[in-house]
Amino acid sequence: MSTSAGWARRSLPQTTVLLFGLLSIWPLLQARTTCSDDGVFHMHKALGLEAAIQLGHWFPRWSPHMAHGFGYPLYNFYAPLGSYILAGLHALGFIFPLALHIAFALCILLAGLAVFALVRDWWGPWAALAAAVVYQTSPYLAFNVLFRGALAETLALVWLPLTLWTLDRALRRESLRWGALAVLCFAALIYTHNASALLAAPLIAGYAVFVSGERRRRQLLARAAAIMLAGLALSAHFWLPALAERDLVQTEQLLVPPVFTYYTNFLTGAELLAPPAATHTGLINPSPPKALGAVAAMLALLGAATVPLRRTDTHTNQPKGDTARPLFFFVTLLLYGALTLPLTLPLWDRIPLLPFVQFPWRMLGVATLCAAVLGGAAVHWFERINRAWIGATIIAIVATFAHLSWWYPRYCAEFSEATIGTMLEYEYNTFTVGTSAKGEFLPKTVRYLPEDSTIAHALQASDTPARLRGLPTGATLNVRDPDPLDFRATLRTPEAFTAAYQMFYYLGWRVTIDGQSRPLEVTAGTGLIQFDIPAGEHELRVYFGATPLRVMASSITVATLLVTIATLLLTSPRPTAPAWHHSHAPTLLLALPLGLLAAKLLLIDRSDNAIH
Repeated sequence: MSTSAGWARRSLPQTTVLLFGLLSIWPLLQARTTCSDDGVFHMHKALGLEAAIQLGHWFPRWSPHMAHGFGYPLYNFYAPLGSYILAGLHALGFIFPLALHIAFALCILLAGLAVFALVRDWWGPWAALAAAVVYQTSPYLAFNVLFRGALAETLALVWLPLTLWTLDRALRRESLRWGALAVLCFAALIYTHNASALLAAPLIAGYAVFVSGERRRRQLLARAAAIMLAGLALSAHFWLPALAERDLVQTEQLLVPPVFTYYTNFLTGAELLAPPAATHTGLINPSPPKALGAVAAMLALLGAATVPLRRTDTHTNQPKGDTARPLFFFVTLLLYGALTLPLTLPLWDRIPLLPFVQFPWRMLGVATLCAAVLGGAAVHWFERINRAWIGATIIAIVATFAHLSWWYPRYCAEFSEATIGTMLEYEYNTFTVGTSAKGEFLPKTVRYLPEDSTIAHALQASDTPARLRGLPTGATLNVRDPDPLDFRATLRTPEAFTAAYQMFYYLGWRVTIDGQSRPLEVTAGTGLIQFDIPAGEHELRVYFGATPLRVMASSITVATLLVTIATLLLTSPRPTAPAWHHSHAPTLLLALPLGLLAAKLLLIDRSDNAIH
């Protein structure tokens, strides 16, 4: 057999995962936007980031074009990695709605491959295939992609299994190289979505304790703690200022009832374990429930039930200590699932930071991963008859059809490009501030938005707004750099006056006149920047600068990044463990997901039926 043919056969499960992913990404292959809650917000986040990068600010904390053009510190508080990816796709030439669909499609495919890599190390490629399909067809993934349009949380569902996989290899192989990769994945999870990282941390820490106990090596706990601390250090540029400065913005708006409070967003048991339900696309349908799903829960039970079998098997090639791993994920699934229900309200009331998760159903991200892993474990029932690939095929088909009804979105409009002008128009029309429905990242000095709309009108007309106001008669202003984050001008004034810079004040804004720092004042009510300018000719600079804390946080990140890169460059990969030996599945297996897709498009979607 040629090398290429051998590689193709070995990669058959991964290829099948990608082909199954086509069923999940098919709703995105439309030139229409889905009617999602947050999709437009994610386009605007990326749009604002791109605009700042074009001004030369690659890692901005302030978005100068949002909040009616007066700016606010969005990127100081909202994890920006998803926005960078979306802005990168836009830079490649894709308009923002198309770029968003591409980003979601990549997340679906990568989530499947990430779970495949995680489970393959434990139970082989066919268990990994089953787990991957359960994960990438899951109701919660569909909810985030099609109905919430939550790019950051969807991307977090990729980093979560990747973090577990790299951590597992770092601990079991005691490898510095895999430890460095685990640091990068954990930091990427934090940079992607704050709440998801917070919810994933107990799972990651718990798994480290499990591996340490499984291998009876306490030193592994110290290694895992070092990895997690290094991940925190690598992401300190983002989370440290966000945590330290949270009292400077209106974070209390994050907990406005009834929409954004945890105690109004619990699931019922019927929602958590929702069965498949027919969707009639010719009618007005309610959004499908936020759910783990009854079928995913049943597959998880089947996987957990293999624990007694694994303890008695002596003829299989399961790794030593593998018997307890399904039990670990089953207990974790129960804990995270329970936290979506009202019975855990006392815990939500008492655990610090947990209320800022806002929605208990966000626990479904971790719960879905645990259920997918257990779905892969269920393949063990077929390994006993040496037909693991058949078991994987059955589980993949069941998961695909059982979750299909979650993958029918509502569509709102044809694709149209997002611009600074359309972003500001959306703000005015929907009474939102930037990309936050309640203005939770506005500085606390802003009690109401200014009535002056000339800044927004100039931006909508693609003009450079005049941000410096209050010049007396006879004064002249020569703007040398209109960058709103680093404004520079030569000013000549016959008399002293108080100037207003049309930007909200926040920690970090500074003014220098002739190179000398000058004190700032905050306009009562609107929170705009004011400062005094003496008579004469002056060099003026207004800029958003760093603070000692931000400098420290960025320095920690840079130092950790250098150490992580050095570790990757200076450590050589260790030999991998022997490959799993399974009976070869027919290459015809590749036709299965394509056949299911054809059946969906040609039969299921063309009529109202139970599967649809």
